[in-house]
Amino acid sequence: MLTDLREGKATPLIAYARSTPDWQRIEPHIGDPTLDDARADVVRGLLAACGARDFIEDLADGYMTAALGVATDLDLPQEFVSWVGTMTDDFVRRAA
Repeated sequence: MLTDLREGKATPLIAYARSTPDWQRIEPHIGDPTLDDARADVVRGLLAACGARDFIEDLADGYMTAALGVATDLDLPQEFVSWVGTMTDDFVRRAA
């Protein structure tokens, strides 16, 4: 995440944060090549406080649940459905 913040990448977290009152405190750090770990921790805290992290985790969870539902609805082989379930669980855990 530090590299994304330094490079000013328009990640989903940042896109959400732009719509919040906390954006005024976050924006000065986005795209700052001198951003250090301590200030990045502050930005991470602001992203959590403004709801961006929860929003993205919920969004990812929704997509993963939908993927598992589609795999199940298509009557795909159980091994594949199980694999999709494992992948979605792993993805959501890593995102958290």
